[in-house]
Amino acid sequence: MSAPVAKDQLSSDLLATVHIVQSIPDDNAEVFKIEAGGENYRNVSWYRTFALMFKILFSVGILSIPSVFSYVGALPGALLLVGFGVFNAYAALILGSFRLRHPGIHVSVQ
Repeated sequence: MSAPVAKDQLSSDLLATVHIVQSIPDDNAEVFKIEAGGENYRNVSWYRTFALMFKILFSVGILSIPSVFSYVGALPGALLLVGFGVFNAYAALILGSFRLRHPGIHVSVQ
């Protein structure tokens, strides 16, 4: 059993302990700045984020799925599809935790 976490700390198995320093957002390193009349990506709910990401992933892979299923078959194709989905979700979790630790980094070159 783990120790209780204080209110000013966030904890996860994938993250080191993160201390919340201030509640004012630092806009110097922010890519998704809120502009008048623009989309507010900072306050998108989790189900809307899921819908946006699912639409992107679905539209990218939709053209290759029929050819893969015809080549490997229905059951192996379905297993591959689910496996790649789980892998992508895990990779997104790792990238998200990295982004929380390093908010000023926006590209891998940095």
